[in-house]
Amino acid sequence: MFCNHCGNQVDENVAFCSRCGSRVEMKEHQSPTKEITGDFPVVMSKIPLRLDTNEVLIEQHSAAFVLSSISQGIFSLTNKRIIFTKDGAGKAFFKRGGLLGMALNMGAKIPDEIRLDEIRKVEPTSCLQGKAAMLVTIISGYQYKIALQSMAFGKTNELCEARDRIVELINNTISKD
Repeated sequence: MFCNHCGNQVDENVAFCSRCGSRVEMKEHQSPTKEITGDFPVVMSKIPLRLDTNEVLIEQHSAAFVLSSISQGIFSLTNKRIIFTKDGAGKAFFKRGGLLGMALNMGAKIPDEIRLDEIRKVEPTSCLQGKAAMLVTIISGYQYKIALQSMAFGKTNELCEARDRIVELINNTISKD
């Protein structure tokens, strides 16, 4: 199998190309195997989302995806994936790390979702001034910095609690093997 973006040969069971970091299209018969389970309250989506069968919206927040620049949008956590719906025409997830670092960040095709089975770990980072950040590391080693944010005064603690719930839900789910 070959990467649709750069042509690099990749194994059939990988989600991202080891050369350019682009998502490798899964075959029709494959589906995410990791899923957050629980009895979640109904969350009204701020934006239209296309959810798969049996997919449930768990959390949704205004967010920024940060590296060399910032892309604003909506962060959505479902029981199967993280979705970033960007505002405007900017890039969605911004890459950190990997072999090509910043040069790759500027030219690679960047995904707008991450399936839970692609995530290695999620770590909380900063929590200040209306932002609560986390670092998502995927199996290929790339990292995405995501900051939940609010323009409303006094929402920092609420955002930090939401970020901590998200981190715990994802890490508990991906550690089940």
